[in-house]
Parts: sequence; C-alpha cells; structure tokens
Amino acid sequence: TAYEIYQCDWSSDVCSSDLGVEATPEWIQSQGADAVVIAAGAHWEKTGETPARPDRETIPGIESPAVKDAGTAVKAALADPKALGGRVLIVDDGSGYVPFGLAELLADNGVGVEVISPQLLLGEDLLKSLDMPHVFPRIVAKGVKLSPQTFIDEINGNEVTYGFIWGGARTTATFDTVVIAMHKAPNADLYFALKGKVKELHRVGDCVAPRKPAAIIYEGEKLGREI
Repeated sequence: TAYEIYQCDWSSDVCSSDLGVEATPEWIQSQGADAVVIAAGAHWEKTGETPARPDRETIPGIESPAVKDAGTAVKAALADPKALGGRVLIVDDGSGYVPFGLAELLADNGVGVEVISPQLLLGEDLLKSLDMPHVFPRIVAKGVKLSPQTFIDEINGNEVTYGFIWGGARTTATFDTVVIAMHKAPNADLYFALKGKVKELHRVGDCVAPRKPAAIIYEGEKLGREI
C-alpha cells in the first residue's frame, strides 16, 4: 500500500514527506529510524454483524455483488455519482457522517436513497455535534428517506427484505446497490510485520482501533510529545 511517509530529524527540527512510497517492512527497516509510528488508518468492513441481531453473525445474502462496503461505495460515487445505480440502500450502524454525506451526494445526482439503521436514531454523532437539524432537513428535502430502528432480514441478489427491528410487516424492494456502513477494522498488518524488527515501534489512531477524531488527535499529540 502507498502511504504518505514523514521522516523527521529532531536534532535539526526538519521534517520531510515522501508521497507514493510503498511502505513495505523492508523499506522501513532500511531507513534506520530511531522510532517508527504507524498511522495506517482503518477500512470499512462488510460483515453485516450487529448487536441488533445477536442471533446471527451476518446478513443472509451479503455476498451479493450488489452489496458494497462504505469505503468502496464512496470512492465509486466520488468518481461517478451514477456508478451505484438509480436506487441505493445505505445500512448505517456507526452513528457517523459518512452515510449521510454519501446519501446527499447521490441525491444531488438524481439517485433514490434510503438510509436505514437498527439504532434508535440515525446519525447519533450528528445530534451531538448539532449538525442534525441542518443536515437532515436538507437531505430529506432532496428525497432521501430516513428509517431508524430498521434492519435487513435478507438480501437476495438485488432484492432486499427489511423492516422494523421490533417486528411487524416486512418490505421487499429492489436496489441497484446496498451500501454497508457499519463497522471498520484497523489496517494493522504493517505494524505487526515490523514488531521486533525496528528500534522503537508505535501505532496510533484507527490503526489501533477505529474511533472518534478527537481521541485520535489526543493520542497523536501525546505520542509526539513522548517521542
């Protein structure tokens, strides 16, 4: 994987960055650094696992080609907002901004979007930051449907059966793409490949565990001062 690599000489207070360098364990070891910090981030998973359905480990049919993880979907939509088709279902179980940013991008380009979540309300982080009263009316006015306390029972190709998590009638509808915006996993392979092979090794941010930006900023500041 190509990362942006920063190399710092604290004796001269000079830092430089290398763009597009393949940060292999061998390359990093060859630099002779006194300390190595891995901040490789995390990636969106497509497991379909959720506390809302403790009876199962995934969503039946999640292997359908119509299902994409949020990272893949966002990249495709940024390149071509029509790439995900004319009707998209976004499954949110992470409380963050990504599902709604993607929903607005798609809606602005004439795509029909519904965002569902098994949680009691959608986008809890937007509520805490006071963005919800601005974001939700705007995307609803653009045709985005918001369905909290709703989850998928089964995916069959492009057909999705879903409904209220507490029971009742189920809906079966056809979507061109189902976007799973639920969980992230750390990009930690590089860190573990370097363990015991460099003088001093650290990892920070989502590379340790995906979490809020404020926690990551604090961790990076703390480690920078310690080094």
